[in-house]
Amino acid sequence: MSHPTANLELLARCKRRDRRAQNELHRQHFAYLMFVAFGYTKDRDQAAEWVNLAFVKVFMNLDRYDTQRHFGTWMGSILKHVIIDELRKQARVLKRHDD
Repeated sequence: MSHPTANLELLARCKRRDRRAQNELHRQHFAYLMFVAFGYTKDRDQAAEWVNLAFVKVFMNLDRYDTQRHFGTWMGSILKHVIIDELRKQARVLKRHDD
């Protein structure tokens, strides 16, 4: 049984790389992911960059989505991993500059 917020037909179209479906999915979930990203930064541009990186990963990994899970939670976990990876990259760059 899938969660009611997971529009499986929309996700199927996204898997087929339907740009309209991808835009619709982006439109539906952008605000939620920005809310999550703002928990890690108050810089709107940084948050939007992280969200867009997360959407790329979402679209690339839709075949891994388990319809038994809440779709927003799955996307949120992808976003959090993106943020952690990006913060680690920034820390490495800053360390190199300090050395």
